[in-house]
Amino acid sequence: MKTRVTATGLALGLALLLPSLAAHANQRELAYWTHGNWNVALVENIEHDIRTCRVWTGGDGIGTVSLTVGEGGFDAAFSYQPVTFRGMAPPMELDDDVMMIFDGQESWIAEEMEIFGWYDDSGIYQVDAALSNYLVAETVQSLEAANTLLMGTHRGGQSHVIDSFLLSGFTATWLKAADWCGFDPDKQFQTS
Repeated sequence: MKTRVTATGLALGLALLLPSLAAHANQRELAYWTHGNWNVALVENIEHDIRTCRVWTGGDGIGTVSLTVGEGGFDAAFSYQPVTFRGMAPPMELDDDVMMIFDGQESWIAEEMEIFGWYDDSGIYQVDAALSNYLVAETVQSLEAANTLLMGTHRGGQSHVIDSFLLSGFTATWLKAADWCGFDPDKQFQTS
């Protein structure tokens, strides 16, 4: 079966693609560094002259755990995004309870995480669990003290581990982010 591209179809495709490209065109990566299992990037939003540091691990077939902090320590956030494969439901549902286990010990911090859902540029429904500002410093302390992190959910009285992360390299990348974005890595974060 042949597919025919019409002018209307092409215009619709471009209309859907261009806003996505424009959003990424407003950002540029100024620096990137990796240590152990972790990565850090300094990203600048050109339009608003705002710099942000992102520290993360995972990807390439597994979920991603990341921390994002604005310049000066503003608007810190921690998030976990499991992989959702095309044609499959996400491994977390909006009404699930998030589970975080550091070195075999479940953390109360997960109780404060909220699950969000959205459709990505490919039309795949994605979910992530996020935590902002006031508990990010506590999460950082747990990440620095542990060797492993398990992320998952509690659903229907059962626990489900979705992803496992090694924390080797976290502290070094976190300190690099603090240097690049000018914040004290041991203090609580602020909201702009």
